[in-house]
Amino acid sequence: MTSVRYGRTLSAVAVAAALCSRSAPGQSVSRGSVETIAIRAHEGTTLSFDLSPDGRSIVFDLLGALWELPSAGGVARPLTNAVRDTAEDLDPSYSPDGGRIVFRAERRGRTGLWLLEPGGAPLQLTQLPNPDGYEGNAAWSPDGKTIAYARLVPPDSVVLRWRSRLARIDLATREVYELPVAESVGPNLRDPAFEPGGARLVVVAGVAPAPAGGRIWMVESGSGRATPLAPATTGALAPAFSPDGRRLAFFAPDSGGRTQLWVLSLDSPGATAVRLTNQTDVTATRVRWTPDGRRLVYSADGRLWRIAATGGPPAEIPFTVRLAFERPKRSLPAARFPEPGTAQSVRAFMGLAISPDAHNVAMLALGKLWVMPVGGMPRAIADVPLSAHHLAWSADGATLAWSAGPWQEQDLFATEIASGSTRRITALPGREEYPSYSSDGRHLAFLYQPSEDTTILRVVDPQVRELSDAAQGSSLAAENGADVSWTPDADGLLVVSGGFDPNDSTRGTIIRLSGERRTLARMPDSPLFLRWTANAIVFVRHARLWMAPFDSTGMRGPAEPLGA
Repeated sequence: MTSVRYGRTLSAVAVAAALCSRSAPGQSVSRGSVETIAIRAHEGTTLSFDLSPDGRSIVFDLLGALWELPSAGGVARPLTNAVRDTAEDLDPSYSPDGGRIVFRAERRGRTGLWLLEPGGAPLQLTQLPNPDGYEGNAAWSPDGKTIAYARLVPPDSVVLRWRSRLARIDLATREVYELPVAESVGPNLRDPAFEPGGARLVVVAGVAPAPAGGRIWMVESGSGRATPLAPATTGALAPAFSPDGRRLAFFAPDSGGRTQLWVLSLDSPGATAVRLTNQTDVTATRVRWTPDGRRLVYSADGRLWRIAATGGPPAEIPFTVRLAFERPKRSLPAARFPEPGTAQSVRAFMGLAISPDAHNVAMLALGKLWVMPVGGMPRAIADVPLSAHHLAWSADGATLAWSAGPWQEQDLFATEIASGSTRRITALPGREEYPSYSSDGRHLAFLYQPSEDTTILRVVDPQVRELSDAAQGSSLAAENGADVSWTPDADGLLVVSGGFDPNDSTRGTIIRLSGERRTLARMPDSPLFLRWTANAIVFVRHARLWMAPFDSTGMRGPAEPLGA
């Protein structure tokens, strides 16, 4: 991600806020009045770039857009429009003929690799199947027909951790297939780069897009046979062949742990790499050789640089980026402090649930249980404790269940919407939370914690009162922190656990009321508010709503974002 520096770095979050054209709460917009926001930048935090094959132009990313400038430096011209397209365009790479650019981006919620051709709009090549995934570090084959790239593969029933693999896309057919690499290289691969001619390529044994590098390997394009080119402790990133294929430039830490630019001769087996740079903040995004093989272009200290392939002082490639756009002019209202003792409107809730027919929303807020028609006004139907939370509708829409009580002593309660009367469902020692009614109305499931380190999934009659017998109903073992939802046919529960630790993948288990358990082969990573409909699951991830085809075996295809 790139951002601007004005002495200190202007974060991408601040840029995104400046680009927003909607009014924030508490701000007024003068109708018909606009202001122009102008940004001028000479630096970026993490510049990803590429040098055109003829050496005349540089493309780079900044402020969420792609820019092009003469290789000697100057004023950059925009190639994409991040403001208009609601986009973040990153990591551009020229095709061998210099006429096309591949880059990774999120554009209007669509994330993956994109292709930019002269005079055309960006064309999406791939779509991330998982919102936590990654596809990038793209490298063109010398003939310009295919693109190799690194992609993160989510955990599955065989491999329980994320891993970084290499894929290749055929631009004519859009077919994507895994690049063959010998197993001896290891489970994680990144940073592919083709040698001139395309018979071989180098890869790094490491996880993309992590900042740590790995060992460089030479791989035969067809067979995948691999030979190491550097020691296992090199920690290399972003290797690049010289135009004649006899040298290899790459980034790696120096003795002080600072990333620097190195060059390795491939003519002499066992040769030692030579360090070219000695800068404080070298950015290991990409290094490029000039067409004559005499110089290298790279990014460091927020700027672009050129250095001789034999070493020496680097020379800066200066650039200027100018971005201007209009937005409604905002003015902050005068601060107003209420008089002591006067009632004030507030907004907050401890529970939220939509009715089965999607016509009403229930809320727990300010010590009351509220029901609000969609688009209407809320009405309080019952008083509840301030600790009330975890709200759920019954299948017929007549009852709302919720949990309340002191810490580790919460019980379940049910309120009839028509009368506002409330009854106590459970009175077990310990904690009962997360009520969930089955779609046929015959069962109420909840999570029961008799102690802090024990979780039991209980299923009872929804009409039960003052349940104090731990043996009443069905009891099924569950993991702490599990999320539970009913299967569409109401004969079992989908239990989702794990996924909130990098080393703990998301697990899905269907537990039938008969006690039968089935471990699912594929689950989305760390889904929030997951619900299973007839043929799909819907969940929230990264502040977006996603849908994925789903059945009793797990996900049957990639998740797709819903909405813009």
